[in-house]
Formats: sequence, structure tokens, C-alpha cells
Amino acid sequence: MNMIKLVFKNIMRRKLRFFLTLFGITVGIATIAGLLFLGAEMEGQVIERANALGSDAMVTPQHWCSYEYVSVLEGEQVGEAIPFSDFENISKINGIVTAPIIVKSTGIEGKPVTVTGINPSQMMILRNWKIQHGSYLNDSDTFSANLGSSIAEKFNLIVGDILIIRETQFNVTGVIEQTNTNDDISIFIPFETAAEIYNTKDMVSFVFIRVDDISKMDKYILDIQNVANVNVITNNQIIEESLDVIKTVQNASLLMVIIAIVAGFFGIVNTMATAVNERKREIGILKSLGAKKSLIFKQFLIETMIIGILGGMIGYIIGFIASISILPIMFPTQYQSFQSSVGPSTISFDPTIFLFCILFSLVVAVIAGIYPAWRASRLPPVEAMRFV
Repeated sequence: MNMIKLVFKNIMRRKLRFFLTLFGITVGIATIAGLLFLGAEMEGQVIERANALGSDAMVTPQHWCSYEYVSVLEGEQVGEAIPFSDFENISKINGIVTAPIIVKSTGIEGKPVTVTGINPSQMMILRNWKIQHGSYLNDSDTFSANLGSSIAEKFNLIVGDILIIRETQFNVTGVIEQTNTNDDISIFIPFETAAEIYNTKDMVSFVFIRVDDISKMDKYILDIQNVANVNVITNNQIIEESLDVIKTVQNASLLMVIIAIVAGFFGIVNTMATAVNERKREIGILKSLGAKKSLIFKQFLIETMIIGILGGMIGYIIGFIASISILPIMFPTQYQSFQSSVGPSTISFDPTIFLFCILFSLVVAVIAGIYPAWRASRLPPVEAMRFV
């Protein structure tokens, strides 16, 4: 009987113990794989959504932190803290195109929907939208609304329909062509009308800006801060701030991963140490046949390597499936509200993560199996022969 057959025979001898040990390491690897998948997907979404803003920078209140920037990228409601007078002063700076934004929420058929107050002409410069049906908003419009493509599809809304927002009727005048961004799940109404029905008291949520010369961004930022008590953050800084939030969440999840890996590690140690005690007769027979210490060491170590490789493969698969299942929770706007094609849906087989899971699981298993394998190989011949 060769080494491989002997190893598999010993593994199958205690099937339940083997599968429980495999489960321990699999849980840890699945957690790691899931975090890696989600982290990569969220980073990609942050970059994609920041680039889709169409602006070079964003004017925000001084007190904003990373979580507010994530809210902007997710299309979530944010408060108003920039006086309209400050926006007007910023708009007078040469070389800058400004677009004030008010972001609120309403409900359609009991589901949350984002309402965005915009200046139509200024916003079109930034986003360059295409109209799928109807016509785009005019600066002179008051109670007209344009819909994102997913809003129109989800609620079967067409041009000419009436929407009720804050007890005010809005006529749907156009549907914006799909952009695969949060614009697809928003209702756009004129800025002045949004300010009136939501009673924002001459305040704006934030301001998108585009500059004539990106190389002079530092100068434009100083000019803006000289005329208004605000913060200015560039697109690259938005990405960095948002990624910091993701990393914070990942670091907080690291404790769970460590606990799972430690449990799997000691599970392997315990299983293999028990196997050494149970298989003294087998070790004695091998020694009586002239088996060297290195052969017995390799036999036990190969068993732990098999556990590591299988744990890595199964953990990767479970982590992959789990990450897809978790996305509706991580991105509720896209999935729970509309279940549309907008949002994160690009998770696929990643050879880098797959290899990492296999190698990491293998290393943990090998380290956990070294002592039991060494103990088996060093079993005194006299003691081992007693069980022959």
C-alpha cells in the first residue's frame, strides 16, 4: 500500500472527525474569502461612482466626515448645511461651473426613493445625460420631474404620469437613459422647488464643481474657501475617504476572522494529536517494517495538508456565495428597493483570491500539523511495538 492510499484510508477511518476538523478551517477561510470579495467589489464601486459624478470636486460643509462622502456616492439623503449665499459667492468665481444639490427621500408604493433637487442646465454640463423618453428639465420648470431609468421601470412610470412628493404634484416630463449609476434610482426635480417643498431655508446639501483648468485646482480651492466657510474635496480625495470607511469595516471584521482561524488551527492540532494516540499500532507496524521517522512524519503531515487544501477550496466557494448573498444588505438601495441592474453585481471567480485561500489554508494546516506529525515520528520504538 503506497503512502497516498494509506493517508486516505486513515482519513476515511474517522469520517465524522475529519469533516468536523475540515469544517473548522473552512469557516475561517470562507470568512476571509467573503471579506476579500466584498472589499474588492466595494472599492471598485467607490471608484466607479466617484468617476460618474462628472465633477472635479465637491463643496461640502466643514463638519463632514468620510461617512457623508459615502452617502453621496450611495445616493442617500444628507442634511443641508451650506448657506445659499455661500453657493452664490462660489458661483461668481471665474473658471468654475457649479451645481447645487439637495438630496431628500420620498416613498413610492411604500419603497424609499431618492429625490434630488438640481439646477438642470448646470447638472447637464456635469453629467451629460441622454433622455430616453420625453424631454429634459428646463431651468424655468417648477413642478416637473425627470426619472432615472430604473425608477421608471420599477414603478411602471411613463412621461405624462403624476408623482406626489410632499403633497405636491409633479408631472413626469422625461426619463433619463440608463447610466448604471445611482442616477438610475433617483427622481430629479428643480432645485428651487425642492428647496420650497422641503423647507430647507436657503440651504444646500453640497455643491458639485467643475473647473476650467484642473492643474489650478489648489488655487480654485483657496478662492472658494476665501468666499465661503466650506470644505472642498476633490474626486481623488472622495475615493480615499470612502475607501478609509471600507478599510475600517474590514479591520473591525478581522477579529471574527482571527477567532475562526484560531478555532480551525486548534481543531487540526487536536484531531491529529488524537490520531497519533489511536494509531500507535499502525506506527509500530511501520517501524517494524523499517519505516523511517521521516516517512511517518510525512504521512501525518500529508493528512493535514489535505485538510488545508480542501478547507481552502470549500472556503473559497462558500465565501464567494456568501459575498453575493450579502450584497443586498451592503447595498440596500439597489437591491432591496428596486432589485434592478444598478449597483454591484460584478463578483466573479478571482484566481488571485482562490490561490490565496488555498495557500493560506495550507499554511495554517501545515503549521497545526507539524507537532502531531513530529510526535508520531518520534514515538519510541519500544512503545510503538507494544501495539503490534
